[in-house]
Amino acid sequence: MFFAKSVGWLRLILFLSCVGPLTTNPSLGNDFYANKKIDIIVGSDAGGGYDSYSRLLARYMRSNIQGAPQFVIKYMPGAGSAVAASFITNIAPQDGTVIAALQPGAVMGKLIDEKASDLFDPTKLNYLGTMNRASRLCITSSQSNIKTIDDALAKQTIMGASGGGSLDYAALHNNAIKTKFKIIAGYRGTNDLYLAMERGEIDGLCGTSLASLGTIRPHWIAERKINIILYDSLSKDDLLEKLGVPHVMNYIHNQVDRNAVELYLSQQDFNRPYAVGPNVPRDNIAILRSAFSAALKDDDLRKEAAQLNIDISLAPGDLVQANVIKVHGFDASIIKRAKEIIQVP
Repeated sequence: MFFAKSVGWLRLILFLSCVGPLTTNPSLGNDFYANKKIDIIVGSDAGGGYDSYSRLLARYMRSNIQGAPQFVIKYMPGAGSAVAASFITNIAPQDGTVIAALQPGAVMGKLIDEKASDLFDPTKLNYLGTMNRASRLCITSSQSNIKTIDDALAKQTIMGASGGGSLDYAALHNNAIKTKFKIIAGYRGTNDLYLAMERGEIDGLCGTSLASLGTIRPHWIAERKINIILYDSLSKDDLLEKLGVPHVMNYIHNQVDRNAVELYLSQQDFNRPYAVGPNVPRDNIAILRSAFSAALKDDDLRKEAAQLNIDISLAPGDLVQANVIKVHGFDASIIKRAKEIIQVP
């Protein structure tokens, strides 16, 4: 589930949304960003994968915008990045000087979680693109007795979770394939979950990715510190198949559940999306989208990403925008089951 409440921030957003967003009247020429500062609001804690991706992006987007504006990374964790999405909708200037790095769960919004924030509409945000379109993994520590998905189907497995995907994916597996995950929620983010695995507090977690592992714990796979027991994606992943990691759909035989899981997994088409507010002028959106795509195609960025073990797989803003709208148009019966399938009892 996507936690809908980060009380302090959301009360502030609710109050300020009553008086309307802070707006400016930008000049829409290509020199608008000269002498400007652009904030990237990371919707999760510092030190995680979203932080690393955003810092890399900032270094290369700047040179692709006329006027070379200064980029500043800020953090606004809470409610699976719904707090950050609410901020760019209701509080941030609507001029393209504030970008949010969102988790895909916030983009799915009320589509599959009735408790999701009412303070923004994911279909009304303007997407610059996504930096990554990754399969999601369930992993356990090499110290754990749970070595395979068959173990998790047969024995209780303690899985940690924070807001957003780690909770949803763990619940999805319990409901769709009958794993015996005991879900311990309340961790602050991916880094805390990895630390909990190292301390032996939990067996593992779901909803992480190879990119996140490569960024935060690059030695884990090479040193066999973890077991990758299952992966989730819309289509088969060649690398993970070669590694012998089972695909979630191998364990789902009910067609209704298959459709519901496919709906949930469709968010992987916008795995690390970046967005600006709903009322940003079209010209400024076009500038930012162009800079975003140019940055991710830059050979130097890709070389640096490889050194940092960051996986880059660009989907441009117009494609992400179309996918978000498409997902929110799924049949009501499938949406209903998708909501059920990620519930924690």
